[in-house]
Amino acid sequence: MVRLVEGLLKGGGVDAGVERLAKEVKSLEAYLLAECRDKTKHAERERERDTQTTETLHELDRRVAEALSRQVDVQDGLALFNKLQTSVLLPTGIGTLDALLGGGLREGQITEFFGASPSGKTQVCHCISACAAWLGYPVVYMTSNGSFSPERLVKLSKHVLVHFDLSETEVVESLSKILPNVSVTQVNDTLSLISIFQGMIENFGYLQKHDKPIPKVVVVDSPSLHLYRDLSIGQQNFGKLLMTQLSTAMSELANRYNIAVVLTNHEVRQFSPLRGDGRQAAADRDHVDGPGASPATDQGKPGLGLLWQPQVNVRVHLKMHRVERLDDGLAGGPEGPGKESNERAVVCKATLIKSSTGNCGREAWMIMGNRLIQGIENPHNTENCEVRDVSVWN
Repeated sequence: MVRLVEGLLKGGGVDAGVERLAKEVKSLEAYLLAECRDKTKHAERERERDTQTTETLHELDRRVAEALSRQVDVQDGLALFNKLQTSVLLPTGIGTLDALLGGGLREGQITEFFGASPSGKTQVCHCISACAAWLGYPVVYMTSNGSFSPERLVKLSKHVLVHFDLSETEVVESLSKILPNVSVTQVNDTLSLISIFQGMIENFGYLQKHDKPIPKVVVVDSPSLHLYRDLSIGQQNFGKLLMTQLSTAMSELANRYNIAVVLTNHEVRQFSPLRGDGRQAAADRDHVDGPGASPATDQGKPGLGLLWQPQVNVRVHLKMHRVERLDDGLAGGPEGPGKESNERAVVCKATLIKSSTGNCGREAWMIMGNRLIQGIENPHNTENCEVRDVSVWN
């Protein structure tokens, strides 16, 4: 019947189908044998398809079990406490910021600095890179906007190394080993950034196996520039997928090799309507922390939305507090010693937003300018700030 139906489908009607079948099948026995062969081949194809489906399901189950066993790392409280106690703390080069972070950057964690532009995010990244490079740790610096500057790193290094009680001669001699320890790469899109992290995960295992040094600090300034484009209208699901892949790769790199990953992020604020008289609400004055400003509403939020916020271990908000001229206290004041200058310094506030080891809400202060960068205890008194010949603000 199968061959008869096939003959009919080829055209010519019943007579043509019977005639074609008569040419192909010489006897009833041959016809029955052909039918049996067709049914046998069909059954074999079905069994092969079922076997392939079963093997695919078993392989999927194996991969899921392997992924779960790799990602779910169950540890008791004592093991976590010992891990925190034995983890290496990397200084940032800014005393007050180190105190805010409980001694510095903790290896195996992702630390994010977010704030409006400018608020000192890139300067902090350069300070961290200079400290780690001087300590002999290789540093990977990935920039999305071309923010890395070798000249700025050298000038910052002259200031950062002073915190290690080095003489001027020792500082100059130490500069020669800082730049070779910093590897810089320009990232043009999120997929390239994910590929770099996945490549580091594979390559660092080879380096460890052959007792070769691996980076202790990985800086990304700033992944949000590309992720915002990926999250644009029309491709939000694709952007969220890239965000998840990037955060997974960063976490795996940090945890597997005890690397301190440093990120920068932008700041977003909730829209606030104007008052009846046309003046903006005091809670939205983000250029100065004026009297009466509410800490709860005056602080912005990190960009990239709620999906991104749980991906980091430590989050610090950087905010420009005020701008003042160097001759207003920094260089002796207009009535004190020192020449008047048009150079300006920016007083910045760092607030600990998220941390597993410190009290959130604590603040630290820094001052940055064309000739200085350092931590300060009192943001309203900068007379004791030591002016150094460094250029870090742009």
